[in-house]
Amino acid sequence: MTAAIARIALLVVVGAIVGTLGTLAHHARLGSVRVPLGIVIALAAVLLLFAGVRLVTGSRLAVAAAVVGVAVPVAVFLRPSFSGSVIIEGDAPGNAWVWGAAIAAALMLGFPRLGFERSSRP
Repeated sequence: MTAAIARIALLVVVGAIVGTLGTLAHHARLGSVRVPLGIVIALAAVLLLFAGVRLVTGSRLAVAAAVVGVAVPVAVFLRPSFSGSVIIEGDAPGNAWVWGAAIAAALMLGFPRLGFERSSRP
């Protein structure tokens, strides 16, 4: 029981780290490239986190813990600070980050069972 709680807590923390890094990097560009590569990397990291958790644990509860971890920093950084500055702006990369993370969460939570069943036969 305590191992399961520790695993859930660890997944919330890992999700929060990925969510924070993705939020801070979603506007990053490489040189004069017009496409913000930060959003591509951030969405790939979130999708890979959710898919990896689902494949390794096979549990929707574990994915939900990672989703909560990602959603909290996104929700916090979506709001303006006391000085009025925002980290997730209402532009294309900001919308892609918020909605892309939500769609990735919905896909991994709603997707049918992943992986292969092990046969009991030798």
